[in-house]
Amino acid sequence: MTPQDYRFRKYHRLHKKKEIKNVFDSGKSIANKNFVIYFKENNLWYSRICIIISKKTIKKSARRNYIRRVIREYFRLNRHRLIAAFDLIFILRKDFELEKYSDIENSLNRLFAHNRLMMVLDKKTDVAKKDN
Repeated sequence: MTPQDYRFRKYHRLHKKKEIKNVFDSGKSIANKNFVIYFKENNLWYSRICIIISKKTIKKSARRNYIRRVIREYFRLNRHRLIAAFDLIFILRKDFELEKYSDIENSLNRLFAHNRLMMVLDKKTDVAKKDN
């Protein structure tokens, strides 16, 4: 992949109220103890995300913004591994307790791989392959 394939463009954001409501209403959801992810396949050639973090979940705005940046970075680096183009909504759970990027990345990798929404990365060759 060329470096420009990894850019996070404005069109990768899911921000219209109607589109977000559509994902909530007719999409599916997956969850673990840290995240709930609503997703719906879209008819576009790219995936889009929305990140929702409540003030009740994380009080400090600097921490909320850090977690937003980490999730956006995870999406930016791993969107090519998704099995289709999805509209994704990431919601943090109240008992969210992860601190480091690597912990958040591992949690999201397990969640996506367990639900077969993402191709598994081969550790030896660093190439994505479809999980059967």
